Amino acid sequence: MAVSIALLLWNLRGKDLAHARGETVSLSHILAEQTTRSIQNVDLALQNTRVVLAEFAAQGEPLTRYAVHSLLHDRLSGIPQIKGIFVVDVSGHVLSTSRVFPAEGISIADREYFTAQRDDPQRGLYIGAPTHNRVDGIWTMYLSRRVNGRGGEFAGVIAVALNLGYFEDLYRSISFDGIDPISLYLGDGTLVARQPHDEAAIGKRLPEAPANSFGGADQSTREETEAGGGVRIVTYHQVAQFPLMVSVAISKDEALASWVEKSRLLILGTFGVSLLVMLAAWALVRELEKEDTLAMDLLESGERLQETMKAAMDAIIIADAGQRVILFNPAAERMFGCAVTEAIGARLERFLPERHRAGHRRHVEDFGASAGGSRVMAASREVTGLRADGTEFPIEATVSRVTLNGEILYTVILRDVTERRQADQQLLESNRQLRELSATLQDVREKERTRIARELHDELGQQLTGLKMELSWLGNQLDERPDGLAHKVDGMKQQVDMTIKSVRRISTELRPTLLDDLGLGAAIEWLAADFGAKTGIVVELDLAAADSAQGDALATALFRITQECLTNVARHAAATQVNISLRRDGDVLELIVADNGKGMAGGTSRGGHGLIGIRERAIMLGAKATFVSSPGAGTAVKVAIPLAQQPTTDLET
Repeated sequence: MAVSIALLLWNLRGKDLAHARGETVSLSHILAEQTTRSIQNVDLALQNTRVVLAEFAAQGEPLTRYAVHSLLHDRLSGIPQIKGIFVVDVSGHVLSTSRVFPAEGISIADREYFTAQRDDPQRGLYIGAPTHNRVDGIWTMYLSRRVNGRGGEFAGVIAVALNLGYFEDLYRSISFDGIDPISLYLGDGTLVARQPHDEAAIGKRLPEAPANSFGGADQSTREETEAGGGVRIVTYHQVAQFPLMVSVAISKDEALASWVEKSRLLILGTFGVSLLVMLAAWALVRELEKEDTLAMDLLESGERLQETMKAAMDAIIIADAGQRVILFNPAAERMFGCAVTEAIGARLERFLPERHRAGHRRHVEDFGASAGGSRVMAASREVTGLRADGTEFPIEATVSRVTLNGEILYTVILRDVTERRQADQQLLESNRQLRELSATLQDVREKERTRIARELHDELGQQLTGLKMELSWLGNQLDERPDGLAHKVDGMKQQVDMTIKSVRRISTELRPTLLDDLGLGAAIEWLAADFGAKTGIVVELDLAAADSAQGDALATALFRITQECLTNVARHAAATQVNISLRRDGDVLELIVADNGKGMAGGTSRGGHGLIGIRERAIMLGAKATFVSSPGAGTAVKVAIPLAQQPTTDLET
């Protein structure tokens, strides 16, 4: 009997500890997903606001106007975790804020969330350490994104102040009995928020928190020794996509309190059995009563978990090993337009279009058959959902698996991303419109150059020629007059000759008449000869496919690209030779301008204005410009143009 009682106590102890671990695992997973959604909402607000501010800047609107303040203020609606949002210029001065108008002239040039974006052009979302707010002294965490100018240069920062009390209130509202504390850390172990609140620890890097990762897993459950000597069970769960982690702890003594109580009763019963069998029976009845109490506690714990899931903003579905729904929260009802009574017992694939069901079923079955305990199948991924009325919509889904008492359960957390998809489409459409505007401006500028060049050449040139003829006539009339006056007329004729040459040179630089009269090949030959005469650099030409450049738009673009390449060589390359080739391979016309200069640092260039102009002209032709360079080995610019996409009509003059 003593051996049986010992085994029973050991088994009950293991179950209580497993139950406590399961509670920390489930709650930490839910809190990590909820934290991910909260930070994603903040980041989406930052990115959308940055796009709108770029449109204001493109329209010449100063960012200190009341319209910007109103925009920032409206962004706070529906995002309670944001205290404020503000825009900072390149020097670190606050231009506009959602809190007051006008901005109070605050400088944040010394703040890390500003300097990090300023010094690193490739940085995405920056999440800073907790700090006391300069205005109200409340613990605040700042998130920021870089704002770039039209040329990719640093133009400022847009940032939000995150209210850390929001997370503590959230943790307080869903904490189970015995769960204490619930904490939010940065990836390096710095404490961000804790329930119950711990003023002395916030903002400090705590040694017990694991930094950065858990050896490739997304969570870690372990036992830790407290300062008072007690032991607690802690689950750390990484927040997807962000350098954050959530921890949920429960005291081991609290988890085993029921077991300790039962153990005492069983031990006393064991000693009493040697005296009276009735006492042993009585002890057994008490044990059964305690089991009932434990079952009721478990039931109440499950009910609290259900209430938590009902309050969640994202759809949460739990399914059994056969992929049949056993829990369907209200957010899922709203998302799919399906009542919980209809969803319970249905297969998960019911909420997917017919064409995706077979693949989804195999994917989840393979995930369920894989080795390991509780884990997430993959990071959040977009799939297509199916509402009860037959409409399809994009959703972001995360599927996790947990094994409880030998039974596999799948937890699916879903989010409707229709609005985000629409925002992405609007951004793409805006970029397309800007590119079309750039093409139109290039076209208008080229036409204006052509018009001015013709007027200079035809009208002003003719007038100067007529003036020279008049001066020649006047000189002939003065042959018998004093030499001083005839010499003056000769000087005026020379000055007119110089003016005529200047007019011809300016007209040619604006728009070479060779390009219109003799075509692209002759224009590039003139450009190469003029470049060689001015710089002393040898230019080798291979223009075998010049006749393939049909249409004024194509010929003009290729001439301007060649002109820009030669300008870059003269300014930066320190070259002695340039090779220009224009070849045709099937329906592709390829222009190559290569020099033997010093090349570009780093092998390729992300582009000054000259290279950006070449790239944009190529895009307007439906082509792609590539830049190949090695230090000391020169630079080659290659533009491949599909001739089938080119119009053959000339520009209007």
